[in-house]
Parts: sequence; C-alpha cells; structure tokens
Amino acid sequence: MQMTTGNTLTENPLWRLISGSLLARAAGAIAGLGLQIGVARMLGLEASGEFYTAQTLMILLGIAAKCGIDTDLLRRAAPIWHSGNLEATATKLGSALSTGALTSFCTALFFFLFAPPLADAVLGTPTRADLLRIFAVALLPQTLIWILAALLRSMDRPAAAVMLEVGFVPLFTAAGFVVLAATGELSLYSAAIVHLTAIILSLGLALCLIGLPTRPILHGLKAPQLPRGAANLTGVELLNFLIASSALPLVTAMAGADQGGLFNASHRLTTQVHLLAVLIGGVLAPRIAASHAQQDFASLTALLRRGQLITTGLALPVLIPMLIYPQIFAALFGEAFSNMQTPLRILALGQLINALSGPAGYLLMMTGQERLVRNILLGSALVFIPLTALGAHLAGAAGAAGIAASAVAVQNLAFLFQARRYLHQQSSQTDERP
Repeated sequence: MQMTTGNTLTENPLWRLISGSLLARAAGAIAGLGLQIGVARMLGLEASGEFYTAQTLMILLGIAAKCGIDTDLLRRAAPIWHSGNLEATATKLGSALSTGALTSFCTALFFFLFAPPLADAVLGTPTRADLLRIFAVALLPQTLIWILAALLRSMDRPAAAVMLEVGFVPLFTAAGFVVLAATGELSLYSAAIVHLTAIILSLGLALCLIGLPTRPILHGLKAPQLPRGAANLTGVELLNFLIASSALPLVTAMAGADQGGLFNASHRLTTQVHLLAVLIGGVLAPRIAASHAQQDFASLTALLRRGQLITTGLALPVLIPMLIYPQIFAALFGEAFSNMQTPLRILALGQLINALSGPAGYLLMMTGQERLVRNILLGSALVFIPLTALGAHLAGAAGAAGIAASAVAVQNLAFLFQARRYLHQQSSQTDERP
C-alpha cells in the first residue's frame, strides 16, 4: 500500500515560503560572514586564502560530481510529493542518494589521488596536498547535502533547504573554531578538519529533517541511475559558475588590482539581487515542476508572471537606491572606492533586467529544457567573457561592468523569450486537441 498525505500546492502560501526563505538566507549570510571574518582573523591572510581556495575547488568538483542529480530530483520528486505519495518520493530520494554517492566518490578519489599536482597548480605548493585531501573527503557528504536540499525544496520546505545549503555548515564550523581557539590548537589543517566535521554533522541533521519512510529509501538505494540529460544539467551549472566567477580575475589582470577592487565591491552589492532571484526561483521550482507534470500550462504561465512580479517588487527597493544614490554605497567602502559609482549603476541595471525576467530560467529547467539553457549560457560565455577582458582593458571596472551587465541582460531576456515561446506552443497544442 502506498503511503499518502494531503499535500497540495495551495497548503503553503507563497508569501510564507518566500519570507521563511528570506529569513533563512539572511541567517545563512550572517553565519557565513562571521565565519569568513573568523577564518581571516584566526588563520591570517595567506592561510585563509588557501582555505577558501581549497573550498572553492571542492565546490567546483562537486558541481561536476553531482551530475545535475539535485535538479533532476527536484523536478521529478515535486509532482510525486504534491500528489501525496510518500513512498515514491522516498524511493526517488534513495536512488538519487546512491547515484550521488557513487559519482562523488569517484570524483573525490580523483581529487584525493591527484592532490599534490592540484595543490602545486592551485595553491602554488605541493606541500598543501593534505589540505586538498581533507576537502576531497568532504566532497561526498557535501554532494549528498545538495541532493537533500533539492528534496526539501520539492517538499515545499525551501527555508530548511536554504539553511542546509548556507546556514548549518558555517554555524557548526564556527562552533568548532571556538573550541579549537580555546584549546590553542587552531591551524590550517585543524580548521579544514573542523569544516569537514561540520559538513558531516549537517548531512546527519538533513537526514533527520527529511521525515520520509526508511524502507523505500533503502529500496531506492539499490537502483542508482544517472538522470537523463546529466551532461546538459552539469553543463548549465558549470557555465553559471564560470560566468559568475570569471569577471573579477579578468578585470584584475587587464586593468590592475585597484580596478578589480572597484568591480568586486560593485559586483558583490548587486549580486544580492541575483541571490534574491535564485531564492524565489527555488521556491517556485517545485510548483512549476508539479504544474508541468499535470500539463497545466495556464498555471505555468501564471507562475511565471507571479514570479516576475515578486522578484521585481523585492528587487526594486534594493536597486533604486543603487541607481540614484550610488555615492552612499561607495562611501560604505571608504574614500578609495569613490570611483565605484559608475560600475555600480551599470551592474544594477543588469540586475534589474534579471529581476524583470523572473523565474524564466527555472521554468525552462523544470520543464526539461536544460539543453536550451546550456546553449544560451554557452553562447553568453563565448561572447561576453572575451568582451569583459576587452572592456576592462579599455575602460577598467566601468567597461567590464558594461559587458557583464549586458551578459546578464541578454541571457535573462533569452530565457524569458524561450519560456514564453514554450508556453505559447504548448498551450496552442493543448487547445488544438479534441
């Protein structure tokens, strides 16, 4: 007999889910900032840089290791969960966890075995290989955390998913740092071990949060299976990472560290709107997946429009002050950042287009259009990354900001165009059916 429960798409109002996610995101941001300050103060400039470089490498390899399993689980589990079938949801989770464990283990093994040359290439010395090995061990539980966060989103629990992704690990890590500082045994390697322990504790907490029957999860563990379109799903995430992280080193290399500092400060401020759009997209994603499974294209269209209104409404109070009074934000960083007003305005305009586009990218991903999303991002990367370098060379931070904002605007408008085109085509085909 299938276990069912009365979950529906209307039980949890959007405002409650979004407000809860915003609070969780704020708590996670505070915890993450506190951890960064603590790492910098306790380890020093050089060691803290090595710590976060190793962590970034782990995240990059983790994106490749999870092969889009979390995205696929979200769009497959959400319709099942909202139909009330707990056993089938648990079986999907078990299959996703076993697949993620296998792929992340293989990636972690590569990470572990090739730590010396990777340390030499990334950290400038092979003597830090043991640091990378610690993060290699952390890769497997981190991948499973991402998968469990996707399931929590499919179960209309986005606040718990956000805390799992950005809140629990820094909180547990900070607690471990306090203990190490009290014993006087804090070092780069002990900090990495504390971080690994925090990831494992967060994974254990996540398993407790799920609340699904154990037997179907164990049954699903016996059937690992890569998601259909795994290469495209992985490509989307890697391209997003590349586009987001490539601009700063390009500006620094082409225009100098001072222009890189101006661009970085402007980018970090305006990126908060992007994070807001991602958060709202994560709340709407399971509803999009459930409506798509029911072939309810009227609901999909309504969700896209509602997402645009919500994202724009929340983004405007952040962006308008940046556009009108950029000098206030520049003053927060100090007198040396007085020239960041122009790049800040330009990047804010790009994020305004991002907000106006709403969850169009999420709609394409949740409806199986990841190949199209990958192609849009690939085209954006091929065109705009070289142009960013050229813009930085010709006009410093402002030139790079112009190209980066154009990239954000073009790719989000492309997502919106393709999403509306898809909905129009599917609605027309539905209307033509007898």
